[in-house]
Amino acid sequence: MNRKVRKTFSLVGFFLVWEGICYFGLVNPIFLPAPSKIFLTIIKLLQSGELITHTTISLYRAILGFLLAAIIAVPHGILIAWFNTVEDLTNPLVELFRPIPAVALIPVAILWFGIGNLSKIMIIAFACYFPIILNTISGVRQVDVNLLKVAKLFGANRLQTLTKIVLPSAFPSIMTGLRLSLAVSLILLIVTEMIGARSGLGLMIIEAEYTFKTDKMFAGIFTIGFIGFFFNEIMVRVERRLTRWKREIQSISF
Repeated sequence: MNRKVRKTFSLVGFFLVWEGICYFGLVNPIFLPAPSKIFLTIIKLLQSGELITHTTISLYRAILGFLLAAIIAVPHGILIAWFNTVEDLTNPLVELFRPIPAVALIPVAILWFGIGNLSKIMIIAFACYFPIILNTISGVRQVDVNLLKVAKLFGANRLQTLTKIVLPSAFPSIMTGLRLSLAVSLILLIVTEMIGARSGLGLMIIEAEYTFKTDKMFAGIFTIGFIGFFFNEIMVRVERRLTRWKREIQSISF
């Protein structure tokens, strides 16, 4: 049995067990609807356009917040790890704000930016910023010293060493930070939409919970799960493609 079959088997087995528990009445369907009912609800929401509308708005907020964090955090992390002056000037601020839960800043964001898209984008960007910058710093600082010595031996200047040696070596760590932040962006998206929003999957989920439409609530939850799974798979494939050279080097036996 290959790995793909095992992964598929685990998912199918999970939903079959869940369906069986609901079918035999072992749980109250109000609290835990059957997967088949949730799937039918997803189809109905897609046909009515409600799920597509909420999903589109949520994706807009999550992607913009994530990209904003990545655009700032990756260069900042490289500069902190590569230049002592930048580290001395900015790292204390990073360490000051890093322990602050992004959820605690939601009232501030609503006060400053209202309950529209901007407040949610800024909260998501704040939360995503720290996993990216920390993994970027770690990746740059963990570059093999021997590679740096070889670059210096061949006369590479600081910029050439950074672009040709350091960044390719740090790329897997940077991608790890991006993948972690992708999950964080979805978490903060739902939280912010539940607290103050006129649209989005978080609003749909919380409104369904208030009216005991648990099949619709789980439909929204599964939609978030599918989105996270889809984007994570994309990032994993990008990482594998761009770091193929590293696996080829590691596979060489002397």
